[in-house]
Amino acid sequence: MNGNLAEALKLSHRPVGIWFGSEEPRGYDPDAQPSSRCVLPYLLAASAGKSFCMREEDVKCPGGAVGLGFGDAFEKRHASTRFLLSHGEESEGYDPQVKLPPQMKRGERFFDCPDTVMRWKGSLGLEEADYLYVCMTPLDDAAGRPYDRDPDLVFLLANPDQLSALVIMCGYRNGRPLNVVAPFCGACQSILLAKQELAKEDPMAILGMFDLAQRHRVEKDLLSLTMVYGTYEALERDCDEGCLASHAWGQITERQ
Repeated sequence: MNGNLAEALKLSHRPVGIWFGSEEPRGYDPDAQPSSRCVLPYLLAASAGKSFCMREEDVKCPGGAVGLGFGDAFEKRHASTRFLLSHGEESEGYDPQVKLPPQMKRGERFFDCPDTVMRWKGSLGLEEADYLYVCMTPLDDAAGRPYDRDPDLVFLLANPDQLSALVIMCGYRNGRPLNVVAPFCGACQSILLAKQELAKEDPMAILGMFDLAQRHRVEKDLLSLTMVYGTYEALERDCDEGCLASHAWGQITERQ
């Protein structure tokens, strides 16, 4: 690799490598698993220097299990997703036996009704995982890698200036206008969508962190960008000669 992308962009958080593995990862301790219900704090902690490995049973949140690619955890765990993501107890067809948390009685209102929620869920292409573990660790921590191979995905946190450069860089060698997509999904579910890009010849990067329920966990000027490792590798290779070497980037880099 020719450059250090995180340094060139002046990222405030370290890029996170994400691995999907069937064999037990190096350093895995089944008795020291995450205690938070949400996956996002572990991604943020990894971007600050820590490492985590999780199995499906370690992920307490159904949406988090979906986000890490462990199939339709909404259905498997009998989650009240269709009401939670729409209008809660005010939703048409609400089942009184569903017990929503007190702060969620009116729902998150991401969708207008339960049927729309189910159309969204159906569009996610949920399939059972062919792996047992999902690991995340700072990309630059060679000693902390869970496997002796490159990660499958890379997760970045970036501000608008940095994202502007990243979007441009994703098309540096292919000339396509569309290399980054901004779908709505739960905060960690950009991992699921980026994983689906692994098998594609021209993978897209996934812009994320639009989940209002989790926005409070990150700085107000940050979004995420999740991509297959090959895309990140190309950005690293080109960062010394692409737009980060231009006068335009020099004009705005001082405010990073």
